[in-house]
Amino acid sequence: ENDPALQAYRTLHYIVNVSEVKEEVPPSVVNSIRVLIMAGDRRRCPKLAIAALDLLQAVNGKVGFINNGKEMRSAHDSLWLTCWRPVVETLATTAELNSYSSVRQHALSILADSFLDKRGAAIPVEHLSTVLVEVCIPLAGRRIVQMKQSPQSSGSYDEIMIELELCVGLIFKPLRHHMKTVIAEDSSVLLALWKSVLTVLKQVLSGTSAGGAEDGQPSAGTDGAVTKAATELALEHLRNVILVLIEMNALTGPSPSANELSTLTWTTVEGLDACKPLVAEWKSAAEANVSN
Repeated sequence: ENDPALQAYRTLHYIVNVSEVKEEVPPSVVNSIRVLIMAGDRRRCPKLAIAALDLLQAVNGKVGFINNGKEMRSAHDSLWLTCWRPVVETLATTAELNSYSSVRQHALSILADSFLDKRGAAIPVEHLSTVLVEVCIPLAGRRIVQMKQSPQSSGSYDEIMIELELCVGLIFKPLRHHMKTVIAEDSSVLLALWKSVLTVLKQVLSGTSAGGAEDGQPSAGTDGAVTKAATELALEHLRNVILVLIEMNALTGPSPSANELSTLTWTTVEGLDACKPLVAEWKSAAEANVSN
């Protein structure tokens, strides 16, 4: 009862949930929750960190919403920078640096959901693009590389697989979910997002064959299993996004007159050993789409 961390949690819980802040939460609250998450890690109390993450999720659900998402687009724009982005950055930092797999997974799950649930549709495209390019996509790539290089430090095999799937999903799912809106509003934003995805993809798949083996060697042990799973997940999501890009006429077959996004895509995938067996299928789909 006298634990300062517990008292801090109760205070923050009250602030986040009282009716006076039903629509908005003071931005300073986000920093206080971040400190509480760090305290849970340092005190070896993952339950405290997870409870603090739930508070952060509640804050995320309130940011900038005034009656409905459409009104939010033109009002309180600064709140996206002063409150929403710090929420995203805190989730990302927790997902990357927390000592406990359960806490990292919870942070990744909240982070992905913040882009994919119905409220994610209200995020202005410029803010969506910025946080994905600068925060979320690079974070997911770094974690995948870390898990491939030293899986023993990331938890049990099952925990690694859960975290790996969440990270790969964070790279691709928000882009796919918002792609129609992004294309309709500003195609240059799509290019920036796609460049970020392809950059991280090169890091994730570098030196990996289509079967998941590194440097031409058979996969073996936990290290090999993680590499194989990361490759398979990344290729599955990449294929899905490429086909959607083709369907939306954003990606065309390789040609001298191809747009920048198309040229960048084919150059990148043709340079990755893991992608080479699939490139012909993707090019055929692009050419068939033009014919139709």
